[in-house]
Amino acid sequence: MDIIKIETDVFEEIHKNLQDIKERLNEMKLQNIEDTWLSSKQVQRILGISQKTWQTYRDKRLIRFSQVGQKIYVKAAWLEEFLEKHSINK
Repeated sequence: MDIIKIETDVFEEIHKNLQDIKERLNEMKLQNIEDTWLSSKQVQRILGISQKTWQTYRDKRLIRFSQVGQKIYVKAAWLEEFLEKHSINK
């Protein structure tokens, strides 16, 4: 194993750049999650609701959704908006 010596300021710059890359990757990961489309079954499982309740939510337009033929899809960000809107503070 070889040992490489570098100056402290060079090491700190490398460390800072790695931290920046890590933060950007985390932001991209969060953005990708928010852009994810969820199926009706996934939404029901996440919310812990029945198919009938999910139908009621859609009928009342409580959660935004897209429909292609018989398939219903919800963006994860829309589901998060719904949950935030219905959160209860102390």
